[in-house]
Amino acid sequence: MYSFAEFYDMLDAHDWYYQFSDDHRSWLAGQNQMMRIKETIKRQPELAPLFQQFKNHYDPAGPKAEKPPRPI
Repeated sequence: MYSFAEFYDMLDAHDWYYQFSDDHRSWLAGQNQMMRIKETIKRQPELAPLFQQFKNHYDPAGPKAEKPPRPI
């Protein structure tokens, strides 16, 4: 079980642009990390809004959203 602050740190450390990498190892590491993030959300759905805020912040196709503040 992750606290909001721990999950925030996981999201903050994630390479949100891994799918654009030419290096297969980098792509694979990003893919594995995203799978862990999604599994965490399945077990703790209350963390989903924080994930969505990060996703909106790093989405290259959408309007630039502010990075959410770190929970205490």
